[in-house]
Amino acid sequence: MAFESKIRPIQWVDGHSRMIDQTVIPYEYKYVDVTTGDDMFHAIRDMIVRGAPAIGIAGAQGIVLYAQEGRGRGKYNNLSDFKKWLLEKADYMATSRPTAVNLMWACAEQKKIIENANSDIDELINKLTQKAIEIEKDDIERCKKMGDYGAEVVPKGATILTHCNAGALATGGYGT
Repeated sequence: MAFESKIRPIQWVDGHSRMIDQTVIPYEYKYVDVTTGDDMFHAIRDMIVRGAPAIGIAGAQGIVLYAQEGRGRGKYNNLSDFKKWLLEKADYMATSRPTAVNLMWACAEQKKIIENANSDIDELINKLTQKAIEIEKDDIERCKKMGDYGAEVVPKGATILTHCNAGALATGGYGT
């Protein structure tokens, strides 16, 4: 069954990233479309997207956006040059929030795909896109499992205090 929620802090839609602008909450609730790698870098750095899992998803999507831009410019005629450039962009994306563990992990996952690519640029972009979507879906599944495990051990009516953003806005939409 597909995950349905009214709150989708970040998701890949029609070749770009769509996210809730968390800098305007609670006064406004609006989505922004992020269509370039540099815009994603700034969305992470400027805290438009918040919460470790959501930031990781954003980083993975940002690398896809850079890859799409690189292909669109047509300045990379061979896979080797394209990979070298894209690995630099992946390293740059990781600096958008240097303490974000999920961001470092997601960028490293995308870098593995880049490093292992051996077909063509379009296939590489497709694999990066699929990985970014997989990271988003995996986050939702992990959050559901945490909720299931917690429901087994936390008594009904208990109060839980978290020390970080653990709700739906911090994740792919389900919340930890």
